[in-house]
Formats: sequence, C-alpha cells, structure tokens
Amino acid sequence: MSKYQVRVEEGALKNLAKVDRKRRKKLWEVVEKLADDPFPPRSKPLQADPSRRVIRFSAYRIIYEVIADTLIIHVWDVDNRKDVYKKYDRR
Repeated sequence: MSKYQVRVEEGALKNLAKVDRKRRKKLWEVVEKLADDPFPPRSKPLQADPSRRVIRFSAYRIIYEVIADTLIIHVWDVDNRKDVYKKYDRR
C-alpha cells in the first residue's frame, strides 16, 4: 500500500499551536499515522459531512478528508471537542 501525503490547513495548525506541548506531540503522532492508515479503526465519518472523517483523541478531534485518487490526507481541523463540532452544521 502506498503512503499518503498529509496536508494540514493553516487553521488546524493555529489550533494545534494553542495546545500544550505534550498533547500537541501526541496529536501530531495521530496525524502522521494517517499517512500509513487513513482509515484507522477508531475513525468514523463526520455526521455533518460524510466525505470527511473524525478521530477522537482525548478531548480533541481531528477532522480530515481522504482523497484516495491522489493519495492525499487533508486535515481540515484539530480542536477541542466542545468547539470543533460548532464549526460543522450538525443537522
């Protein structure tokens, strides 16, 4: 299986910069592992937009999209669970 390229949105990077150093390192490890396995067992489709997926890590959520034909993982958002879902319409 080919390795995916991970691209992180600027907003996600800004949110990560606000996280304490220890958790930020762990969150980065989760993001980097997506390159090897874009559909880990603990990920699931985002209810508001099934083309995107969500991974839970502690109180944080990683919102990403897998673009299989170009082998790209696009990380849209990394934020606290109390804030991240407000950004996506949950109808």
